Amino acid sequence: SLSLKSILSGGTAIDFSGGISPEAGITGSLKSQGTDFSALMAGLEPFGMPGLSGLRSAFLRHPYLLEGSLALTTGYLKFDKVKLSLNENTLTGALTLDMAAPVFEAVLNTTSLDLDKLWNAVPSPAIEMTGAIEYAPLAPAIAGTVRFAGNVVKFKNGTMRDVMLAASISGGAVTLDDFSAQLPGGATARISGRLEYPRGRPDFSGRLDLSTGNLRALLGWLDMQIAGIPDRSLSRAQLSARLN
Repeated sequence: SLSLKSILSGGTAIDFSGGISPEAGITGSLKSQGTDFSALMAGLEPFGMPGLSGLRSAFLRHPYLLEGSLALTTGYLKFDKVKLSLNENTLTGALTLDMAAPVFEAVLNTTSLDLDKLWNAVPSPAIEMTGAIEYAPLAPAIAGTVRFAGNVVKFKNGTMRDVMLAASISGGAVTLDDFSAQLPGGATARISGRLEYPRGRPDFSGRLDLSTGNLRALLGWLDMQIAGIPDRSLSRAQLSARLN
């Protein structure tokens, strides 16, 4: 049997219990908890996960509990049956990592995710929601894919449903293969495109397809000024556009 306990910088605790064999490598249960989830990301960088120190966005700086089953062989890691509790939000999923490449694949699912709670809990000085994500370009060494599915996602005091996201990361850029969701106002949205960081600032180009049966409710959720527009002018709408 194998049992390891470690305390990383910032008080992040990691507890592993399992076994080791020539055939299966290291297998067992991994548990980590602390006051800052982004500190865990940065702490893993020396263990074959380069560039994670750049993922120190403000909305990740919350108390967390992470549990799952770990399998580690030469140059390959699999972390499944994952359960992450982050400031009263719970996500499940799996992570695989080819540490020689390095290339990762991450899958996350949730029945309910409150993004407002994650942003609003950021300690002072107050950070605007649009600025809560630091403009730190992704390291070119990071490559992989991310898939996310959420039944309910709360954002800007509204509710998005059936949220689906598929994205890939390579060369310091993010390709959004597909994002779709049911938005407030009975709207259906689909977005695809590419996010790059020229001159250290984010630049997104892509495509938006949107339809809604209540344009007034959708624009209100987006904080757009609509008070002087007649109700009959803000009912059904369809939109297809290029985003830059």
